[in-house]
Parts: sequence; C-alpha cells; structure tokens
Amino acid sequence: MGTILVADDNEQNSNILKDVLESWGYKVVVTASGDKVMTYAEQERPDVVLLDVMMPGLNGYEVCYQLRHTSFGKKLSIILLTALGETEDRIHGYNVGADMFITKPVNYQELKALLQKLLKEKKACSEVETREKVVDFLTCFLPAKDKKREINQEIIAAEEKYGKKLLQGMNLAPYTEKYLVTALR
Repeated sequence: MGTILVADDNEQNSNILKDVLESWGYKVVVTASGDKVMTYAEQERPDVVLLDVMMPGLNGYEVCYQLRHTSFGKKLSIILLTALGETEDRIHGYNVGADMFITKPVNYQELKALLQKLLKEKKACSEVETREKVVDFLTCFLPAKDKKREINQEIIAAEEKYGKKLLQGMNLAPYTEKYLVTALR
C-alpha cells in the first residue's frame, strides 16, 4: 500500500491515526517531534507525511519547508493537519510546500480518499519516470542510420523486433512510440 509518516505531538491523536492507517493496510511511522521528522523521512522514505502544524520545536510549516528542500522530500506528498482554519494559514502552508490540508478533527473518509488519490498519482508518476528512463536508454543505443550498413542485418532485424515489442508494452503516447519506431529503422 504505502508508508506514511505521522508527526503529531498529541500522543492520543497520533495513536488513533496510526491505528486507522494500519487498518487500511499502510505501514505507519510515528513521531511526536517536528525535529525528528527529517531523520525519519530520510530513513523510511515514506510516500506521504502527515504533519501537525502546531508542534514544539520545529512546527509543521518549518518541517514542510525543510522537507521540500531535500532530494528525498521533493517527491513526498505532504498533508498538513491543523485546527487552524484561516485562509492565511492554508496559503502559508501551500507556500512552504504542502500538497493538502486536513482540518482537525480529522474526517477519516476524507483522509482515506485523499491518501488513495495521492498514492495513485505517485504511482503513475513513477511509471512515467521509469518509461522515460527506458526510452532514454534505448535512444542512446540506437545506431545512426549511416552506421547500420556496418552492422549485421540479422542483428538489426532482431533489435528492431525487440524494440518494437518493448515499446508497445510500455503503453507510450502514440507520437513517442511512432518517433522511436521510426528511429529504429
């Protein structure tokens, strides 16, 4: 399913949240300190971070800002949990890098739908990145048209056949597949 890092200084809130998330099949890591979020995020590489805004030490805004400025934090989904309901609070959260806000008390059906949405988007993004890496790899090894004469024609035919099957299996956009198939010739 995915890994979720929960940062909330209220032990009762974090325990309830942990139990609910685990019942949905998520791996959950909990900390009560904003200061420890960076360490846990780097070690655990969670898919989503649920950050309480008002914590001792580093607050949720500060942690969110710091996470967004790390290599591992750029791809994280960050949801700020807060009792603060003012528009300015939300704007500040978005400005420091939050993806979403959930107002306390948490509506668990909303949280579940939001987590499913964010993890689905993350999976789709990962698949696109993987496809792009394969395409980049293939284009690096495509022989230039003038060099093809020097290469055994049987090898060229086998490469073309394999390349076309690989491209078809990747479900690329039609124009990308057409470009690469043309490049294989």
